[in-house]
Amino acid sequence: MITAEYKRDAINSVLDDYGLSREEFWKDPEAFINNLEDKDAKLTLEIFMEVL
Repeated sequence: MITAEYKRDAINSVLDDYGLSREEFWKDPEAFINNLEDKDAKLTLEIFMEVL
């Protein structure tokens, strides 16, 4: 079973891997993703938000 903590940790790991701000992401995840210029980071975060 996937828990909220597991999802949070997975997303935080992606943010860390791409050198992105956890604080900024968690303020407004959708706006953060929409404003990303790094297409790889954007796609990865979108997948993690949908799949997990």
